[in-house]
Amino acid sequence: MNVFGHACLAARFFHTDPSLRRYVHDVGSGEKRLEIAGNLLGVSAMAFSMDAKRLYAVDQSQKAVVSVWTTDGGRELLSFDTFTRPKDTDDLLLGSVPPTIAALSFSPDGRFLAAGMDERPFQSKAGKIVIWDVVANQPARFIDETRGKLQGLAFTPDGKQLVAGGHVTIPREQFGKPYPAQTVRMVQLRVWDVAGGQLVRELATPDKQAGYGPIALSKDGRTLAAGCKDKILIWDFESASVRCSIGVPQR
Repeated sequence: MNVFGHACLAARFFHTDPSLRRYVHDVGSGEKRLEIAGNLLGVSAMAFSMDAKRLYAVDQSQKAVVSVWTTDGGRELLSFDTFTRPKDTDDLLLGSVPPTIAALSFSPDGRFLAAGMDERPFQSKAGKIVIWDVVANQPARFIDETRGKLQGLAFTPDGKQLVAGGHVTIPREQFGKPYPAQTVRMVQLRVWDVAGGQLVRELATPDKQAGYGPIALSKDGRTLAAGCKDKILIWDFESASVRCSIGVPQR
């Protein structure tokens, strides 16, 4: 979740409390501004509108449904289902069971919301990224990211490209180095053309990195951070080169 430039921070909680609430805090003072009741399984993704007046959130129990809340009172304004495709495409539905939205990100002009779907093995043609027009309240286009599991999305400052971070699960034998488990979640970073939905490039992590692959893109679009199992890689986004890495303490 990227809240850079906003005055509020939304915190996610995954626990057994049946109330499962969302909290919005003032970043400067730490003061809790808002508390929003959740549903059964907790929140899987959130994003502020560009003016920070609305919070877009997905409850895991609602899967592909995005709910929109005001940040000045916690009033639910509307919800929309990103699960179905437009009627003029070859797939009317993404599958019999809706995938869960795992990542949300707004375009810089606030017009489009990118929603990244969880991987479903039986949905070979699943539209993994939906670009939603929040003004018209309808899907604008789909990006068929057909492999891997998404953990983060970020638009470039001009809104023309979308960075997708996540991971693919591979057998340990394909990882090429010792690993304690039989399968490895290997970080995957891809850049997509928003207008056409084509893959622009894939950022190859040095020496194959295990991890989930959450990302954050700086406001100027020059620096990309990607989370790995034991480190955070800091990239020069334009040249696709790693500037440095930050070690993450292991528990």
